[in-house]
Amino acid sequence: MPPVISSYLRKIGCATLGLLLTSSSFMPLSAIAGPAQQYKGYAPKGGYSAPTTYRRPQKYMADTLLIMPAGKVTDEQIHEVCQANDCELEDEIGKGPYRILIVKTQKGKLEKTEAALRKDKHIWLMQRNYEFEPMQKTMANEDVVKNGLGGTGSFLRLVHADAAWKLGVTGAGQTIAVADSGCNANGDELRGKCDKGYDATTWDAKLALASAPVATGLGVTAGLGVGALFGLGANVLANAVNPGCKVDHVSKNADGVSLNGHGTEVSTVAAGAINGLHCCGVAPDARIYPIRANNTTSVCAGMWHLISTKGPKILNISMGPYYADTMPIMFLMFRLYHDTYGGIIFLAGGNHGEQLGSRCSYANFVSMTNVNGKYLKTSAHGPCISFAAQGDMVDTVDMSNTDDASGGTSFASPTCAGVAALVWSANPNLTGDQVVLLMQQKAYLPAKITPDADKYGYGIPDAEASVKAALGLAKSGLGG
Repeated sequence: MPPVISSYLRKIGCATLGLLLTSSSFMPLSAIAGPAQQYKGYAPKGGYSAPTTYRRPQKYMADTLLIMPAGKVTDEQIHEVCQANDCELEDEIGKGPYRILIVKTQKGKLEKTEAALRKDKHIWLMQRNYEFEPMQKTMANEDVVKNGLGGTGSFLRLVHADAAWKLGVTGAGQTIAVADSGCNANGDELRGKCDKGYDATTWDAKLALASAPVATGLGVTAGLGVGALFGLGANVLANAVNPGCKVDHVSKNADGVSLNGHGTEVSTVAAGAINGLHCCGVAPDARIYPIRANNTTSVCAGMWHLISTKGPKILNISMGPYYADTMPIMFLMFRLYHDTYGGIIFLAGGNHGEQLGSRCSYANFVSMTNVNGKYLKTSAHGPCISFAAQGDMVDTVDMSNTDDASGGTSFASPTCAGVAALVWSANPNLTGDQVVLLMQQKAYLPAKITPDADKYGYGIPDAEASVKAALGLAKSGLGG
């Protein structure tokens, strides 16, 4: 069969499946009980441990709520709850005890429905479908510094990345998932080192989850087995129809700043290649797995995809900001990615002086400094900050393959993700928690800078010292 005809028939078939999957009359939600009582320990606890000096307003999608049923609540009961409150189940993310149900409210009645559902004993967790934007600030100048290694900019020198490379560790064998706007895989820095990736903003994301096998200890079944329906291996159909996201796009943030491929720039900071053409990334031999996401549902779908398909265990998210008390489902997903899958998450804290909440052991919030390692007052801060890295005049390459100087915690976060890739590359037998522990133990602050955990967390990651420690453990046969 000619490729064009084959592709056309596949699109028709997938479109039909999409209608079936999203229509409650044809494909009702599977009758799997909600979170069992023993899983309640995974619910995020606490909230703000300090007065909120500034809290950035967060946009959300109108007339859409995300819920997770209470333990042993059936689908029939959830349907009854929705009918009683004039709303309907629109879709779901994931399977088993941690599935997320997407509820559509009547137009203009989001707050009323939300208040009613919050009192209902059948609902365990609930939040709005928040929209996340790339966090980047306008930068006026450029700080592109090149040398024989292919360009070590100030952000690389601050974490001692070039010294780690001289130890023979460049991130080989590691892949960093980047949840963002996509990624231009044809640029000089990322050509040949980007996996197909995953577009979590489409209905294909839910199709992929439905047809993917899950072996993560979550008690989840193989789902609908759509791949088997077409005589294909598990998840093959999903990968075929999902366009991936090796394409980026221009967008604007809340300040009106044009972002010429934010996901591409973030990816080059984490793992841009050494080629002498542009400034490289922290882990120049690591690979990138781009995930396109822009709101709570797509970020959650992206994490489900990584867990269910045994994808990369380093995840960078340079969108936000994230607040634990209003995003319990979001933070639950962070914890599942960490606790059940052993993954490491790095999150950009925010660029408007956000006050963040209490420390959590399952996600690493990153604040930003200037080129000399001094905290920038526009950066997010709070007890949950784990690390700090340069977020001012960071050398990036945009989707048009042009050198750029970017700013914001968007670029401090992938710097830390790149250091994690170096440490794990030095000793692949380490667990994710051990990688983070080494980064914490070896973090530092430049001379004359006063330690402040709310601003710097453990400090600025020291790639050289962390890699040396990881190599030492490897020689001793320790790790894992």
